[in-house]
Amino acid sequence: RAVCEELSQDKLDFVLVELDEQTAKAACEKGWSVITGDATDDQVLLQAGIERAGGLMSCIETDADNLMVIVTARGMASKIKISARVSDERNLKKFRRAGADFIYSPFTIVGRRIARSLTRPRVTQLLDLALEETSYDLTIGEYAVPEGSDLVGKTLAGSGFRGRFGVVILALIREDRSIIHNPPADAEFRVQDILVVLGTPAQLKTLTQHMDSPI
Repeated sequence: RAVCEELSQDKLDFVLVELDEQTAKAACEKGWSVITGDATDDQVLLQAGIERAGGLMSCIETDADNLMVIVTARGMASKIKISARVSDERNLKKFRRAGADFIYSPFTIVGRRIARSLTRPRVTQLLDLALEETSYDLTIGEYAVPEGSDLVGKTLAGSGFRGRFGVVILALIREDRSIIHNPPADAEFRVQDILVVLGTPAQLKTLTQHMDSPI
């Protein structure tokens, strides 16, 4: 449910595949697109639009079922980005071999979060507000630099990025997944770079409009 609520909040199109009829009904009542069925079934994934989807999130309770979804989805859509929940960390390598791009252990995430709330309470509070509070005046977003953008080939300083958009670039992620944290002024923008930025909702809206209409 939390995954769907986050996607809905960000106004992203998604389809929920749910085996339990009551849960599926409750999701429909929220206005979400829902298919009642088994996500490990090829036909159900086809019905959900796996071949045109940009990503898949597998959050089934058992690792065995999540593995089956990963294998099935990867076989049907080789380029899709797959995120999955793992319960037993001993299965991490299996998930990677099956084709998962991103793997999350809820127990590890919660444990680290609790520890950081004690060791870095103010940083944790700021990130919580920026990521989770829609009414907060500061938020974190990520944007892919599209082909045709006037940013491509220019440096951070040369593009006047900060002056134009007002946001702070926390990290620049290259297409090969290498990460430049707090990129220097001479860092050059490339097509499909991912920009992780911090700014106000209004600033991020301006940046979104530019990335959607780069020329």
